[in-house]
Amino acid sequence: MTHKVVVLGNNGIGKTALEMAFAGCTKLSKYPPTFVKEKFFTGHVVVDGAASTVHAWDAQGALFVANRALFADTSGILLCFAVDDVASFEQIQRDWAPFLARCALLKGRPIVLVATKCDVADRQVSKEDARAFAATKEWPYIETSAKDMLNVVEAFQMLFQKSTVSEDEGSDVATEDTMSSTLSHGDLVPAPQISRGERGCWISCIMQ
Repeated sequence: MTHKVVVLGNNGIGKTALEMAFAGCTKLSKYPPTFVKEKFFTGHVVVDGAASTVHAWDAQGALFVANRALFADTSGILLCFAVDDVASFEQIQRDWAPFLARCALLKGRPIVLVATKCDVADRQVSKEDARAFAATKEWPYIETSAKDMLNVVEAFQMLFQKSTVSEDEGSDVATEDTMSSTLSHGDLVPAPQISRGERGCWISCIMQ
């Protein structure tokens, strides 16, 4: 089964590096900037005990030019900020969160708040502040490092551990049975056991 995940957040915060790490790419220092196009990277997670393909769509960072068509048929959203960029966290609070709440295409879809670059020493956003904000939205929270491959697959996996698919509505719905306390507090979830040979670094660029 194939799932679509949209990765959102300001430009320059490490979204593409996170997606490349998820897809198994190794040259993270040479990833292209995302200005004119959207593209997706392909990786895998475990859903209902089986390996499933995930297309991680790398969206433009500018909030008000985000292509809303990207949200159609998505399984969930990774909403990202960099721990060394307080402005990226503040924009999530001020702009991204209200924007996503108003988006009808995302009704019932899970959202995970993702901190990138948690390996850096000069962080500007504390784990406590980020976790507290996520709690106000009832979003899981996780800290990642593409450089150290920390919680990369786990961030994507959280979307599917948080939700189930409603057979009546065909949408992802969060339930108490599928949301563990680990997800609520947000540091680590078990990584799916996918061999490196099964992972890919495939990029599809869609011209706007």
